[in-house]
Amino acid sequence: MINRLIKIMNFDSSNAPFCAITTAEAGSMGKNIFPECINRTKIMDLLGIDKIVCLNQEHTDIVFDSEEIDSDSIIGDGIITSGKRVLAVTVADCLPIFLYDPKNCVYGVVHSGWKGTGIVLNAVNKMTTCYGTKPENIHIMIGPSIGKCCYSVDKDRALYFASKWGDNTVVEKASIYFLDLKKANKLILENIGIKNITIDENCTCCNKKFHSYRRDGAEGFGQMLALIGYFG
Repeated sequence: MINRLIKIMNFDSSNAPFCAITTAEAGSMGKNIFPECINRTKIMDLLGIDKIVCLNQEHTDIVFDSEEIDSDSIIGDGIITSGKRVLAVTVADCLPIFLYDPKNCVYGVVHSGWKGTGIVLNAVNKMTTCYGTKPENIHIMIGPSIGKCCYSVDKDRALYFASKWGDNTVVEKASIYFLDLKKANKLILENIGIKNITIDENCTCCNKKFHSYRRDGAEGFGQMLALIGYFG
């Protein structure tokens, strides 16, 4: 049953935190911890999680250390920690990006949509500032998210995105523009010396195993919960 409700994504290390993302079959996880979401509670119980650290996500590029968060009403889209906390973001096409520094036992997760592209760089900088992390020691996993096959945008957005992150992060087909968010983040990470990058190529819009804002629309889409920490 658990394999239908949760996709596990583990770093290649015996001491690494667990990473997981819920599937559509688990139901919508809600945007935040409040109001209480029964589907979220069920998943937490299933994984043996008493509490998660989360934020009020608004497609920002803001990252917090878990010690700075005393309420899930705080606006931001990324969290790091060196403690044994379980961190979470919600996604529905946007990228859940997991970070882990095995040298200092620091880890984190960010919610990265097109507006927030670059937040992963802020997470790396936060890890460096707070814990002395070196980028070359960081392991990255990018979870299921919308692919360049489905993420069509208007020309203005495409040109803006290309101007910030490179022409090769935008694909044009028959005068239709598509953003490649996964490639943009990979290039950002490689540019600062991170080489250990794993990307799940599942497109959330193509694969009905996952929730998708683009596929299901503003009135019908659900939220997936992306978790990192020591649980289970």
